[in-house]
Amino acid sequence: MKELMEYDNAASHFYTKHNLHCLPFNSWDISGRYFDEICKEFKNLNTLDSLAKNKKWTKPLALKAKVMEEGYVVLVTDADLRIVHATNNIKKMNGYTPEEVKGKRPSIFQGAETKSSSKELIREALREKRPFETVVINYKKDGTTYKCWIKAEPLFNKKGDLINFIAFEKAVA
Repeated sequence: MKELMEYDNAASHFYTKHNLHCLPFNSWDISGRYFDEICKEFKNLNTLDSLAKNKKWTKPLALKAKVMEEGYVVLVTDADLRIVHATNNIKKMNGYTPEEVKGKRPSIFQGAETKSSSKELIREALREKRPFETVVINYKKDGTTYKCWIKAEPLFNKKGDLINFIAFEKAVA
């Protein structure tokens, strides 16, 4: 029984710290299967928050809402367009794990059916260091295509230097 009390206290602390409400013991069977997913999403948020602080992003982003409530896949690249972070839900969208895409360019998701006009729109926005929003045909790890809505923007530090690009993505019909 002591172990359950310690677990309950730890869970209560976790829920309070992350502005969640503690669930009663008898509801664990309903919510328990989602607990791991919630933990992964909080890990994503903590990593993104750390990245924002370390790189001194000047623009605050509503990351919690975008990751937790809206379920976007979040990709962050460095100024040279190498992926430095991808949220765990990328695997559900395209079959790649965050580890598999880290260090690669987002163009790994493009292929023969990705329209050249879409690629040019993205290249131009990146070159001009401005936000963009578009839908592109991307490729999953298994080679099948999907439509991907992307909203991306550059992130600058307090000196005005381009530090990262951040993209919020979602598979669409």
